[in-house]
Amino acid sequence: TFNANTVTLPETANQFGTVAFTAADVTLREQDATQIGDTVVTNSFSLVSGGDISQQGDLRVTGSTSLTSLEPNADITLDSSNQLAGPITLNTLGTGDVVLNNTLVATQLAESAIGGDLSVDSGADISQTGPLRVAGTTTLNTGNSPIALEFNNDFNRVAITGTGTATLNAANGIELLDSRSFGDFTITAQG
Repeated sequence: TFNANTVTLPETANQFGTVAFTAADVTLREQDATQIGDTVVTNSFSLVSGGDISQQGDLRVTGSTSLTSLEPNADITLDSSNQLAGPITLNTLGTGDVVLNNTLVATQLAESAIGGDLSVDSGADISQTGPLRVAGTTTLNTGNSPIALEFNNDFNRVAITGTGTATLNAANGIELLDSRSFGDFTITAQG
């Protein structure tokens, strides 16, 4: 566990077991897979991993979160009760999937490139600050809150569950899978 105002561990040869932080800013690079323990970051959290990214505790970040796996087909799995309040960047290579449970706050997705599937379960609205490229299936759930993904996104297949409104914009065609939205549902596809 690291307790400091700023934690900067940029060396590519870093190898840890479970890592946990209490800090204002965290920058971490790890050679192999990364497991995150209970972590509280009051500003920004940036992680570049050489393998899968998973968690053993909750992740709470007030500012931006950036998670990148450099190993082809490695996954990012954040399936605890997370509270990521700022823009979230998620990058995987090959067919790497992303699972994001952000069930305590609204979810802001920043510009991201995901080689596999993207699954987001949000405690409130899902919005974005940059375009998304998702090669696999995108699954979005907000309960009764709106979904607004209005950049020129690159989706393949999309499924939406919730009772709020849903607006999706894409620079290409979209295959819409089984979805449930009791509010307005708007899709704009250029392809």
